[in-house]
Amino acid sequence: VCNSGYYGSSSTGCLLCTIGGYCPGGGSITNCPAHSTSAAGSDGISDCHCVAGFYQVYGSSVCNKCPAGSYCVGGTAKADCPAHSSSGEQSRSLQDCSCVAGYYGEPQNCRKCPAGWYCPGGKEKSVCPASSSSSEGSTKLSDCVCNSGYYGSSSTGCLLCTIGGYCPGGGSITNCPAHSTSAAGSDGISDCHCVAGFYQVYGSSVCNKCPAGSYCVGGTAKADCPAHSSSGEQSRSLQDCSCVAGYYGEPQNCRKCPAGWYCPGGKEKSVCPASSSSSEGSTKLSDCVCNSGYY
Repeated sequence: VCNSGYYGSSSTGCLLCTIGGYCPGGGSITNCPAHSTSAAGSDGISDCHCVAGFYQVYGSSVCNKCPAGSYCVGGTAKADCPAHSSSGEQSRSLQDCSCVAGYYGEPQNCRKCPAGWYCPGGKEKSVCPASSSSSEGSTKLSDCVCNSGYYGSSSTGCLLCTIGGYCPGGGSITNCPAHSTSAAGSDGISDCHCVAGFYQVYGSSVCNKCPAGSYCVGGTAKADCPAHSSSGEQSRSLQDCSCVAGYYGEPQNCRKCPAGWYCPGGKEKSVCPASSSSSEGSTKLSDCVCNSGYY
């Protein structure tokens, strides 16, 4: 009979036991159990070893599927993937392990994804799009959010916050309160300032209408018109102030209307008609009265 490690017969010839089987001697060859193999010339089931992607427990001939998160190079070997890496079922080697989401690099040295990047898993990391950022350990593009002063999304693009609004970061833009505006790229309500004709009190975001007799160039500024001048509500500049009746000239230098003239207010004064006169500070034509000897 054929020796162990061989199969066939003395009449036909004894052949070396083939790979994947074992021959205890005699005429037959027996296949190794499922998911195992053997070297040529094997003579017993103990020579059958699990193929890569499977493993067996000592003393058992059953080959178990290598579980996710491990790799099995064959035989009884089953090893966990290194820290922060994983694998699918039936993984065959360390190279089948890859860094999990939030990490990047080689499986034996997975590093945490840095801020400003996202790491879906594997060897590579991807930088967040322009004007967006992410926290450490980010896993996907949507973890990149627009920086303060920008609005939109990482997928559609982050746009500079428009005039009249503020963008604290993320997807949205918020309009400034009524009667206020902001510069492009503003990131908070404190960047909103009252427009000319309105003013705000320190610590408040409410814009108040500039009162009569004052002018408001914007922001917190509110100034009284100069002496003997006034203005209407919502005045925006010194030039909105004008001399009151009885005075004339530029608002910053209003002079009292002289005798013989009348001043209804503003820059100009008007002379009384011939043979009439008025007292100092007159405001209207009817303040001019005929001189003595005239009627």
